[in-house]
Amino acid sequence: SDQSLFGQWLLARDTIPAALPAQHAIGMLTFAPSTTQRYSYTVTPQRRGYYWFGPLTISTGDVLGLTQREDVQGERDALLVYPRVYAMPPILLASQRANGDLRSKNQLVEDPTRIIGLRDYRPGDSLRRIHWKASARGGQLVTKVYESTSTVEIALVLNTLRSDYADEEVFELACSTAASVGLRLLSEKHQVGLITNGRDAALPESDTPIVVRVAATESQRELLLSALARGEMRAAGRLEAFL
Repeated sequence: SDQSLFGQWLLARDTIPAALPAQHAIGMLTFAPSTTQRYSYTVTPQRRGYYWFGPLTISTGDVLGLTQREDVQGERDALLVYPRVYAMPPILLASQRANGDLRSKNQLVEDPTRIIGLRDYRPGDSLRRIHWKASARGGQLVTKVYESTSTVEIALVLNTLRSDYADEEVFELACSTAASVGLRLLSEKHQVGLITNGRDAALPESDTPIVVRVAATESQRELLLSALARGEMRAAGRLEAFL
């Protein structure tokens, strides 16, 4: 403050979501000449979500009550709270196995660092595949056999239709389950995405459902958690219509 604020008070009131408990969100400050004060408060999220804050309402007046003024300052800002994530055991997908019982559109790729055996040379085999030492010992050309691996693309599908859930707690559990499975799959180097029919709390005027493209990039973890944090239940619009 400066000399013009001598003998004045200031009341700061932030606009906070009703669903988000806050402590000391209203602050009363008094100023001495040529001083600066900083005020902060604490919020304790109880569940995931996208919470809007602001704007800030500031009231000032003199200690005698002769003048008083109120002003709205700043813009709205948001706090993103991720869903709860639970530890999960390894997820064994049948499509990871070259001889598994699920068909995959992804082409199997041989891993040249994993030799699982030898076979007789066939015309057309690359010279790089020939095992020269074994060929010399046996007196005929033999070729290395590599282990086959596959890249798995996984789309998590989350239904957000309100009528399909008994209450909001069940929906919160569904979001946490999707987050837990998704992060576990990403940790196992799979490509993971998300498809929902849910509304985006960050875009309240949009009816476009939240979708995260399948990927395994470094940012995919944050993209997945952010999408699941912003997702809201939908009153109408079955999931099948968005698939």
